[in-house]
Amino acid sequence: MKLRYLSFYLLLILIFACQSNAPVVINQENDTSSVLKTVIGEGISDRHMPSADPLTYQYKFGDSILLTSIVLPLDMLPSDIGNQKFKILTQSEICTLIKKDSNLTKVPNYLLLNRFEKSDTGYYVELRSLNCRYYAGGSLGLYLKKEKDSFVIINRSSSSIN
Repeated sequence: MKLRYLSFYLLLILIFACQSNAPVVINQENDTSSVLKTVIGEGISDRHMPSADPLTYQYKFGDSILLTSIVLPLDMLPSDIGNQKFKILTQSEICTLIKKDSNLTKVPNYLLLNRFEKSDTGYYVELRSLNCRYYAGGSLGLYLKKEKDSFVIINRSSSSIN
């Protein structure tokens, strides 16, 4: 009989000892963050963005792509997407940084969020890959529509900037 009580109490101790009272934090992404990650992911791809290759040229923060916005606050921009890191600065800070780096053999481009428009049917977002020294690059415009919990690109346009 004592063995049963002992077994029962040991079982209770094990059950309650294994429970954790630590709160579970679930970070839910809002629509703006999801759209930004989708669009920026497309923007750093040389399949879709003209002049995407210079985004990865080496500079002072060589493991990151320079990223800025003129339409959204900088703190809304993602600091990384997958394995790609971003250095988020203002346009003037980016150009100052690039122009000061005298060791550049290839001048890097930076990514600029130029337009971000929401409508009843979805989002239109325009990114530009720009160069501070030569004022050239590329532009990528994407129309996105929400389907269930993700965003689908329904139309894309791209052009070179000379």
